[in-house]
Amino acid sequence: MKQLRKGGTVVAASRSEGTVTVASLESVELPEPLELDVPEAEVAAAISMLSDDDRENLWPDASPQMAGIYYILVGLQETVQTAEPVPRRASLRNGRFVVTR
Repeated sequence: MKQLRKGGTVVAASRSEGTVTVASLESVELPEPLELDVPEAEVAAAISMLSDDDRENLWPDASPQMAGIYYILVGLQETVQTAEPVPRRASLRNGRFVVTR
């Protein structure tokens, strides 16, 4: 299990067979682990969606790659916080998470 921490958000996840299983997302209570389909090509595309100006404004000390990861985490957090009920499965598609239940 690996953890990624940014500000007050901690994500604990493991990866197998092209799926990331999120065991905890500090800002949102997960009743069950959340399975994410995050193809590498989609991650690369999402990272490239963040402009240099946005990166400088949001995460000035982060590398472009880490700022892109933070951008993806914000999208994950927003998806989980706004979905009813909390999703058990989601996919990263075109820079956004899509609940696939």
